Amino acid sequence: MKFNRDNKYLAWGLTAFAVIAASMIFYSLLTRWDDVSRGIAAIVRTLSPILIGVCVSYLLSPVLNMCERGFLLRLTAKLMPKHETTARKLARALAVAISLILLLAFIVGLFMLVIPQLVSSAEKLVRNSNAYLNTARTWISGFFQFDRELETTAESWISTLISYATTWLENSIVPLADVIVASVSSGLVSVVRGIVDAAVGFIVSAYLLYSKETFQRQLKNLLNAILSATTVERVETAAKEAHRLFGGFLLGKMLASIIVGALCSIFMTVTGMPY
Repeated sequence: MKFNRDNKYLAWGLTAFAVIAASMIFYSLLTRWDDVSRGIAAIVRTLSPILIGVCVSYLLSPVLNMCERGFLLRLTAKLMPKHETTARKLARALAVAISLILLLAFIVGLFMLVIPQLVSSAEKLVRNSNAYLNTARTWISGFFQFDRELETTAESWISTLISYATTWLENSIVPLADVIVASVSSGLVSVVRGIVDAAVGFIVSAYLLYSKETFQRQLKNLLNAILSATTVERVETAAKEAHRLFGGFLLGKMLASIIVGALCSIFMTVTGMPY
C-alpha cells in the first residue's frame, strides 16, 4: 500500500493527536506547577553564571569596541608592525582586560561609597529633622513676611509633612537597614555562592568578548542550517533593531541619571544641605 503524505485524513489525525498531546502536557504543567517551577528555578540557578557572562559581555561590548578601535589597535600596530594578527589579538586581550577592570572598579565603588552613604543619609535625616524644620520655617518667614496668614498655613503644612516623614523614616527605613545587615550576615552561603557565580560569569564574559565575532558567525551558521534565508534575514534585522532600541534606552537612562544627580548636587550645595 502506497503511503500518501498529502492524505487529508492523515493530516486531520496528526492535528487531533497534536491537540490532545498539547492538552495533556498543559494539564500536567498546571497540576504539577510547584514541581515545574522548582525545576525551572534549578535550571536557572545552574545556568546563572553563563547568563551573567552573556549579560556582562553584551553590556561591555561598547566599552571594548571604544578601547580597541580608539587606541589599542594603533598602539599594538606600532609595537608589532610585522605581526598584524598578533597585534590584533593583543589589542583584543587588552581591551577585554580594561573593560572588566572598569566594571570591577564600578562595582567596588558602588559598594564602598553609595550603599554606606545611603544608610548614613537616612540616619542623618532622622537625627537632623528638627534642624531642617527650623531652616524651612526661617525661609518661609522671610518669603511670606508680608502675608502672615500664608506663612502660618505653610508652616503648618511643612510641620505635618516633616512629622510624617520622620515617623516613616524611624519606623521603616532605619529598621530596614538593620534587617538588611542581619540578612546579609545570616545568608553568608548565598553571598559566597553569588560571588562564585559572578566570578564564573566574568570568566565567561571574557571568553565571549575575546571571540565575539566567532560566536556571531557560528550563531548565524546555526540559524542558516535550521531556518530559511528569508527567516534568518528577518531575525537578524529584528536583533539589530532590538540592540539599537535597548542601547538607546540604556544611554538615555545614563544621561538622565547624570543630569538628575548634577542638579541635586547643585541644589543641595546652594541651599547648604548636607548630602
